[in-house]
Amino acid sequence: MPIAKKRDLIHVDGAVLPITHGPWIVGGVEYASTFFSFNDTWYTRRTMRRSLIRLLSDRKCRKILTYSEASLNSLRLGLGEEFKSIEAKSGILPPAVPSKYLLRNPPKRDDGGMLRILFVGGHFFDKGGRELFYAFRRLRQKFDVELTLVTGAPAHHAEAFDFFADVIKKEPGVRLYSRLPKAILWGECYAKSDIFCLPSYMDTFGYVNLEAMANRLPIVSSDMFAIPEVVREGETGFLVHAPMSSFERDRLRTPESLQQYRGAILNEKLFESVVDSLEETLTTLLEDGAMRRRMGETAFKEVEHGRFSVPYRNRFLREVYLESLE
Repeated sequence: MPIAKKRDLIHVDGAVLPITHGPWIVGGVEYASTFFSFNDTWYTRRTMRRSLIRLLSDRKCRKILTYSEASLNSLRLGLGEEFKSIEAKSGILPPAVPSKYLLRNPPKRDDGGMLRILFVGGHFFDKGGRELFYAFRRLRQKFDVELTLVTGAPAHHAEAFDFFADVIKKEPGVRLYSRLPKAILWGECYAKSDIFCLPSYMDTFGYVNLEAMANRLPIVSSDMFAIPEVVREGETGFLVHAPMSSFERDRLRTPESLQQYRGAILNEKLFESVVDSLEETLTTLLEDGAMRRRMGETAFKEVEHGRFSVPYRNRFLREVYLESLE
């Protein structure tokens, strides 16, 4: 790290400043192990915890901002009793959607035409893409509906995903993309979809849910970690129960728990309840165009002027900056 000189205040994201001559704040804390590149072994190493708490409790560190209450709780669990020394200067500031991405003039969505469900997530199995695909098969028997999957898989799931991708490509009504340019993803996929679905088992926050909100889409996601703080049940979308996840609200992720999760995620039988819940929830939205529009508009307000908006973030940070400079 360079020595930070001649600055009145420094704002860093998900990191610490070990050497600086002035005050600093840290934002973008997504999970307890953010400071260690998501290496979860640090929880068991007292020397690492002590080094972190020494830097965060220093008077030059003026504020610690996490993405969510779940993120803050994970930091509390990770540091244990030592968290008390930084609790007073810890707060929550969610990420904001850049104003240029807000869909201010949405295309007219015709309730009588083809309805489209969108899934965007790089980890197909970890983010519930398989369960959504199975639910879609059932829904297609009842509705004129189409599914777009923008997805892929990490190396440890590559073989399983390649096999599943062959199945997806043969399924009528499904479009599969490995990746898309931002302009097409936003202009063709988000803007022309009716429902966004991400029943994730691995997200600490799920930023793509904000992207869907910026496009006035109702959301179906899972109830894990911070997602219930993003998607308000019955107001901006619905939540299905995740039978397991790589992150938990009330305990820390460890290398052992991650290994156990990775061994279970490919077992389809463990996630049959998710398929049932997705079918039921998506049926409710597909049958009720007024509900879709109402939830989509409520979601849009959250990213236009609410908790996930640039104006909210800027007002919040201005107060933090002024307080930190006193």
